Order: sequence, then C-alpha cells, then structure tokens
Amino acid sequence: MADNVLTSTTAVAAAVTTDTVFSVTYPTYNHGEGVIFYIKWTAGTTTAVSITFATIVPILSSTVNYNTISLSGSTVVKTTYILAAAGNYRIPVPLAQAEQTVVATVTVTATGGTGVLVCDFIDN
Repeated sequence: MADNVLTSTTAVAAAVTTDTVFSVTYPTYNHGEGVIFYIKWTAGTTTAVSITFATIVPILSSTVNYNTISLSGSTVVKTTYILAAAGNYRIPVPLAQAEQTVVATVTVTATGGTGVLVCDFIDN
C-alpha cells in the first residue's frame, strides 16, 4: 500500500513521522495581517485530516514555535482544524507583524494510507 503524501509549491513540506504527520513551513516577510493556508485533499484511504498552526518570532527566537490557541470554555487549547471530507479548503491564519514564519502541522488518520495533500501558503 502506498504512503500518504504531502507536497507544497510555496513552502517547505517535510514528514515529521513516517506518513501521518507532516510540517509545512512558510517564511513570510510581506504579510498584511496574516496568510492564507490552502489545502487540497484527495482522501484515498484516509478519513480525516487535522491541522494546527504555530509561528516563529525571530526577535524572540529563530527556532521556538508558538502555538496558535483558542478558548474552550475556560481552558486554553491549541486551535485545531479537522477536515472530515476530501476537498479544497482555505484557512485564514492571522499573524502579528513580528511573526515571520508560520508552521502548519498536518496529521492524517491512516498510517500507510493513500491520501494526497497539496498545502500552500499565500501572503494576505
């Protein structure tokens, strides 16, 4: 069985674990208020995709990722987008001016699955 595959033409895509967790890193130097994350997902044998975002702030550290968070009741949680159907999606990612790199972590549900993902960022 083939592995899940993730590619990008505008960012650096890499497998974090064999074929279920991928990172997509995009250095942005000219964003207005953020970037747009585009994902094209062909499911194959995968049933869901989850996406989280983090940023790197060079004036604080060139290697530390800061997670994007939201409130769930009174608890702060990492914001997670879950896609349950294959298709083309657009996710706006707000950024502060000092945030110059955004990292998406994309996780698919099936090890050894046959999902195909194309993920790209564009400055907003």
